[in-house]
Amino acid sequence: MDRQRGFTLIELLVVIAIIALLLALLMPALDHARNLAVRAVCKANLKDLAIAWIMYADDNDGKIVNGRPSKKRDGTPTPGTGENSDLKTTADGRYEIPWALAIPLDGNGDPTITEYDQEQEIKKGSLYSNTKNVKSYRCPGGKAKHQRTYSIVCSLNGERDPVANLNERNLLCVKNRSLVRRPHDRFVFVCEGWINNVSFQVKYNNPGAWIDPPPVRHSEGMTFVFADGHSGHWKWKGLGTVDAGKRRVFNYTPASPDDATDLRNMRIAVWGKIPNN
Repeated sequence: MDRQRGFTLIELLVVIAIIALLLALLMPALDHARNLAVRAVCKANLKDLAIAWIMYADDNDGKIVNGRPSKKRDGTPTPGTGENSDLKTTADGRYEIPWALAIPLDGNGDPTITEYDQEQEIKKGSLYSNTKNVKSYRCPGGKAKHQRTYSIVCSLNGERDPVANLNERNLLCVKNRSLVRRPHDRFVFVCEGWINNVSFQVKYNNPGAWIDPPPVRHSEGMTFVFADGHSGHWKWKGLGTVDAGKRRVFNYTPASPDDATDLRNMRIAVWGKIPNN
């Protein structure tokens, strides 16, 4: 009876080398597939939030939900009556509970409360009764331990700082859904990938710089949802835009024509129209 011959050392090394080569060839494809899956979940979350946003307006005579998270964890307004405060009131003086409450952050921008407690702050917001799912508030590719990674844009009843000095600010910062022109072209939520306790801000009348960092979370691009409820993905054109987003640079000044195009496209998507500058 012949004895069964095992692998020689050389043959074993050849097999290992072939396996390593196959893995090297497959890993990029697997990474790409994973990124697409994460993006798909993120877009679904954004769509859920947009539907909740639309339902809120439908239930409140078109009134758009407060897009600036409250700074106080109990949902009461912070002191002061300035336009940049989260003290937003209706015509009859009622306080507008924001879409989500603010989450305490440390000096590095990381939450100081547990993930469970963050979820409780989400549940206190005005949109939770329509979503009923805390998972809809977090992108699976977002920063670890950040349970809310999406932001409402400043132009939709959000932070007014970008237009605070303009006479037409009350027209630019829309408070009723009926006033949102071309809703299929207007952003409502964007994925920033981390907690933002105000609104996502971009300038209306200044093409020279961003305010918040460019959102760069998905294959050197960003995910978002429009006011009509359909979500999408952009891939940034400018290398500087991508770098500023990855490094979380505030007030980034575009360094190339492609960077400038990225900023212009974002301004149009947030404000609907912008000055010819």
